[in-house]
Amino acid sequence: MNNIQPVSDALLCSNCGACKAICPKNAISFSFSSIGRMYAVVNESCIECKACVKVCPSIDYHGLHRTFSDKYVGNIVQTYVGRATDRKIFAESQSGGACTATLIYLFKHDLIDAAVVCRMVPQKSPIVEAYIAESVEQLCESQKSKYTPVELLSALRQTNSKKSVAIVGLPCHLQGVESLSRQSKKRFQNISYKLGLICDRTLGATLQNVMLTYSEKKEPAIIEWRKKDFSYDGTYYPYHSAPIRIKYAKDKSLVLPNTYRFALKDMYTPPRCRVCYDKLNTFADIVFGDPWGMSNVDLKRGDSLVITRSLRGESLIQNMIKSGDVFLKISEVNELLEGQHIQERRRTVSSYSVAIQSLPIKIDSYLYNQKDVSKNRQIDILRSLKNLNEYVCNEQLSVEEVLNESRKVVKWNECQLRIKRFFIIRALNKLIRLIKSFNKK
Repeated sequence: MNNIQPVSDALLCSNCGACKAICPKNAISFSFSSIGRMYAVVNESCIECKACVKVCPSIDYHGLHRTFSDKYVGNIVQTYVGRATDRKIFAESQSGGACTATLIYLFKHDLIDAAVVCRMVPQKSPIVEAYIAESVEQLCESQKSKYTPVELLSALRQTNSKKSVAIVGLPCHLQGVESLSRQSKKRFQNISYKLGLICDRTLGATLQNVMLTYSEKKEPAIIEWRKKDFSYDGTYYPYHSAPIRIKYAKDKSLVLPNTYRFALKDMYTPPRCRVCYDKLNTFADIVFGDPWGMSNVDLKRGDSLVITRSLRGESLIQNMIKSGDVFLKISEVNELLEGQHIQERRRTVSSYSVAIQSLPIKIDSYLYNQKDVSKNRQIDILRSLKNLNEYVCNEQLSVEEVLNESRKVVKWNECQLRIKRFFIIRALNKLIRLIKSFNKK
């Protein structure tokens, strides 16, 4: 393989941007399929130097995925649950604001002079892009998860002159950073802090267009995928059931239930995410996420889950606790693994690694050989094959057809939820009547 085009053709590009960051001829760009899958494209400027192949996390030239004895868990120094103490940071965060608080601490103590983050730019269809923040003031645009693909590492080409850089990325991004640092002993060595986000999957960018179809407004907007602790149209939305908010200029907005996103997760999950084991972002110094399944969590206003993976990361968090920038309590690793369903992850990745062998184009990759459970269940493999086939079929549709199909899926899901609620309410009412009847006797 002389360049990474076959990786894209095999539907296994993670769109991390490492290939574009290292390419000496600017021969790599990124494109979108109709469903919003982002993938690398190699043009005629390519000199087949193979630099892109050597840093691609899907190829694993440097043995990246053999770094830890348990690749699903990685090295954990300590786990915490808590939040940023700054009220504004906390109020504008998706969970507890600990990630933004960490970046601000790094800037204020001159530990970094730039941070590679991503932001959502308001357009008729919002654009998620990599962004170099060089001050605390510029960080506010990067808060909250984006849930759509971005070639984050491409921005590293703009940080060569920086002395110390922090990067906030998904597991695929930080795998790309690790590959870049192993490949080049001179470039990319100024990345001082790797801040990771827990990632279940990255959904196709067309999902944004689906949500915008529920609004009659045609003006530029951004999408807040999980807007917590606020009221809209007489309804209060806590952290645990945070809805989607489409935000327009002049404080205009539209709120959609989070069930819309959940209904479309399977439809918009690309094959590469299906075979990614690294939900917990094992190559980060510090990992941030939602503390689902953890004890003593504020499900009304939100908290952050914080995992330290390196001594540098642990030292930074300890200093922030001492300075009062964050309030964090030590939590149990077992709660973390159960709450993030890591055992279930082993099972699904194992079944999908078998299923992707059915795709028409294959490459030499470890992704096909991830048997991480003692035995794959046949029902899991069949389900995986079904989901992959449906994805491939949907990707052949036009964008307009994808949008129409997505609306049908959401409508069907909402109908099913109403039926379930109806029967649950009936069952509860029947139970209440029985209890009252028993008490009278």
